[in-house]
Amino acid sequence: GVPADRILHIGDDRVSDFEMPKKAGLDAWFYLRCKKADAAFSARFNNGLQPVKHDTPAMAVYNGLRVKKLFTGRPLDESSMKADFWYRLGYGKLGFVFLGFACWLEEQLRRESFDRVYFLSRDGFFIRQVYDIVSAVGKDALPSSSYLYVSRRSLAFALQNEDNTERLDLFCGGSEVLPVSAYLRRLGLDAADYSGQIRKAGFSGADQLVTPGRDDERLKKLISSFSGESADIAAEQKKLLLRYLEQEGLMACRKAAVVDIGWQGSMQKSLEKALAESGSKTRIKGFYLGTFADARRLGHDGSSMMGWLCDFSYPQHIRKTLLRCIPLLEFLHSAPHGSVLKYKDVSGVVEPVLAGNVINSQLEQAAEIQRGALDFVRDWLEATSGIEWMKPTRDEAFSILSQILDKPDRLELKFLGDLKHVDSFDGTADARYLAKPPGWPWLLNVKRLRREYLKSHWKKAFVMRLLNESLCLPVALRRRIKSWSR
Repeated sequence: GVPADRILHIGDDRVSDFEMPKKAGLDAWFYLRCKKADAAFSARFNNGLQPVKHDTPAMAVYNGLRVKKLFTGRPLDESSMKADFWYRLGYGKLGFVFLGFACWLEEQLRRESFDRVYFLSRDGFFIRQVYDIVSAVGKDALPSSSYLYVSRRSLAFALQNEDNTERLDLFCGGSEVLPVSAYLRRLGLDAADYSGQIRKAGFSGADQLVTPGRDDERLKKLISSFSGESADIAAEQKKLLLRYLEQEGLMACRKAAVVDIGWQGSMQKSLEKALAESGSKTRIKGFYLGTFADARRLGHDGSSMMGWLCDFSYPQHIRKTLLRCIPLLEFLHSAPHGSVLKYKDVSGVVEPVLAGNVINSQLEQAAEIQRGALDFVRDWLEATSGIEWMKPTRDEAFSILSQILDKPDRLELKFLGDLKHVDSFDGTADARYLAKPPGWPWLLNVKRLRREYLKSHWKKAFVMRLLNESLCLPVALRRRIKSWSR
């Protein structure tokens, strides 16, 4: 008995739920199902590549949370997608990866007895937040977390000796063209006081630019000549470092865990050396996103460190994918501060002195990614409350991370490719793009394109972006560009 014009028919099928009711005189409202919106997004921005399959319980929960959050009541036009990109990346993809790492870490810490877990700056900053959230909902007590301000530079400088080749590699390393004075600042020295030694090493002066590769031997000769001057500074830094480690409670631990993004475990090795030289009996075990086989060269084995995604480069296919763009992985773990240069005494408290090697706009972008990831972690824990076995596995998390590194969508190519990576302690002036091809007229200059490709940090994405954004390139040039990444 209800008049047709008083009825509103709602449905997700355009024919049966919208067109047919309209013909019958009913008012009708068609809504796009979230799953269809997800597929439409993939078709538009990802060349039709479908979202990761949900063929396991954990992936089903992941996809359900992702689709509900990102495709329910949110605008799907391109401008909105761009404005919301960083949060969407964090919630829709990376939150699941960070959650998997934290759950794995939680399991490892339960198997052994640790007094405390230390997250190393800077790459441990965000994973510590995820760990604190995950560990708070568990039944078993886990070690409390601390954030340790250390860096390869601060540790290597404080622990240097005359035959320390690692010190030379660290202070002479880098891929940017920098003046001689920048390298002396790494040693805590003012180049104006050492013009004679600079000329003796073969440089014209403190302002001469050092080209990596060409000037390596002269630079190492120069740095080695300052062993006496830097020794006094290093001795003072060593005292401050040991005071800092004691101040943070590391020396009081019987056994401590350290957590970082990983790769070779050089900072862990330096911490072990510092503890040994101080007479501390503290034992350290490292837990990392991934470790590479080079860690064995530093004396590490399975008893001293473990990697989650890859462990001492195994499995090889995961290591190969991670190497697509290590700087991108480091960006995703960004902390809101620069790396540690040295330590200072402030009214009896040892504090770190931080470098200015950060790009502020990128810190804001990383913070949005991390905000989205934390929201995902909280939603996951609420959705899976009481289901203790429901945790992301390594292979499930890797399937999502590999999609970013190997098959980025159009928006990821643009936004992530435009990021810059800072490779040194000396500021951001010479930061290089991850994957940003040059524009016209350089597109037809093959030598310039090749140079830019070799300079890029994310070479596969550079080629993909170049081909996607430059559809008018000659066929022969397109074939040549494709061959670069094979």
